[in-house]
Amino acid sequence: MYSYLALWGLVLLQAFLVLSALRQIGVLLLRMGPRPALDVGEGASGPEFGQAAPSAGAAGIELNPLGGNGFAGSVMIFTSPTCGSCVLIPQAVSSLVNRYREVAFVVAANGPERAIGEYRNRFPAAVKVIREDGQLSDAYRIRDVPYAVFTDAAGLVVQKGIVNNREHLEELVKRGLALARLENRSPREEVGLHGSS
Repeated sequence: MYSYLALWGLVLLQAFLVLSALRQIGVLLLRMGPRPALDVGEGASGPEFGQAAPSAGAAGIELNPLGGNGFAGSVMIFTSPTCGSCVLIPQAVSSLVNRYREVAFVVAANGPERAIGEYRNRFPAAVKVIREDGQLSDAYRIRDVPYAVFTDAAGLVVQKGIVNNREHLEELVKRGLALARLENRSPREEVGLHGSS
């Protein structure tokens, strides 16, 4: 009799341990997620790396809200309120705006005016949300959404890619900031970066 109770106790303990392990694996998979699908090949979407981004001034967008002081770059996010993959973009941008104050976040949304008005309300006030009729995405050569382009303070494209969630967008911003900072270093600073001989 006691052996059956001990056996059932072990079975229940093992079931609990297996369920706990499965839960932890699920949490790890959610945290890690897929890496951003950054475009690096020939014929990829978006403007060319190192080239000046198409002018957004015609759309009334100020990409340097800090007037040059502390401005590191801007992220232009192409999205649509009717896109299934774009549902997480407002939450992702909201979580990053305060963390990356030196970056201007601009959302170019394509869709019906009413839907964009509701979509605009889901972003913080610091984010510029514009209605995009296809001309800006054509100028940027954007084929899929959600898609982001990071430009440095000089307006050069340093990072771009598809951003399906917060992790993708944050990775793109981090890489964009790192590349923008590397490009703005003087030769003396770069020597220190590689070590002294």
